[in-house]
Amino acid sequence: MDGHECIKIEVSPKGDAKKIYLYVARDLKNLVIASQVIEPKRDTVCRLRNISLDVPDGLVDIPAGFKPIERDRWTKVESAKILYKGKVSQDFGVFRAPGGELFIWVNDESYPWHYIVRPQQATVEIAYEGELVTHSGEYIWRTKQTEATSETDYRSLRRPLDGKPIVVTPNSVRFRANSDDQAMIQVSW
Repeated sequence: MDGHECIKIEVSPKGDAKKIYLYVARDLKNLVIASQVIEPKRDTVCRLRNISLDVPDGLVDIPAGFKPIERDRWTKVESAKILYKGKVSQDFGVFRAPGGELFIWVNDESYPWHYIVRPQQATVEIAYEGELVTHSGEYIWRTKQTEATSETDYRSLRRPLDGKPIVVTPNSVRFRANSDDQAMIQVSW
């Protein structure tokens, strides 16, 4: 096919009437250069053309002034405990940024809100659930990892919870949950 010696591979999804054929170019390290899908009412062919695995040196040039995206490393607060509506939470996480900010989630709520608490400014705000990620790119709250990174844009206040008082002590913070004006979240460490 297109000057390449290919192996034709038939793929048949279980319980499906369509057939899929993949054309693998042996001289291109088994790269699939074409696929054909045969269905009862239509056929589709997709092809790659003018393929080469030789990449010229100048194809990707990194500009002289390039700087990688700045990231902050957050660490899990292992000693953290959370009270939600006066009861000890069993499913939560607390991570601390280099500047002292806290990323908190509590899965005891009907909807698992994520918060950024700024003890120095006595503010709390809604956090994007993907704010902290592991080295492999997973959301930290979906893992058991103890380190995460984030971009540095969290440093400026974005979505403050207006009218939600926050009480800060040297080893705890207490604030109202976003989901319920009566529900309090207390984080201690």
